[in-house]
Amino acid sequence: MIWLFALFLAGGLVFHSFIPQPSTPMVAASPTLKPSLTSQTILIEFNQYRQHRGLPTLQEDEALCELAKVRVEEVQTDWSHNGFYQRSQPFLSRHPYQRLGENLARAFDDPAQVIRAWDRSPEHQENLTYPYNRVCFAVSDDHIVQILGQP
Repeated sequence: MIWLFALFLAGGLVFHSFIPQPSTPMVAASPTLKPSLTSQTILIEFNQYRQHRGLPTLQEDEALCELAKVRVEEVQTDWSHNGFYQRSQPFLSRHPYQRLGENLARAFDDPAQVIRAWDRSPEHQENLTYPYNRVCFAVSDDHIVQILGQP
């Protein structure tokens, strides 16, 4: 079973969803990432998804990448959004974002599969289509973190 998570931060409120996708077979985690699954290939697939829906593409944001890199390491030992809002406070004190979103995925080996899986979940789809204007992806082992932001 592939586990996906979405998180929305707005006005100090944390909305948490825990969405198992039982109809999707588990993809065995690769011992090493395939060259096609990188933050850049996922960004390209994500922007194609947005263009196809008439939405503007998003550029990678260095500040969000800082947070995404921390998160991808954290989710390797704690596969959840637990405490994300509290741990994001130092980041938010340095970077004035009005809204942050987070999607998590693991055990995928193709960027299109990641975006399709998120698109099948209403909470993830909201993050994919919300009018954010910044994004960053981080990939480590078989874990993928998407952080979206709206300054």
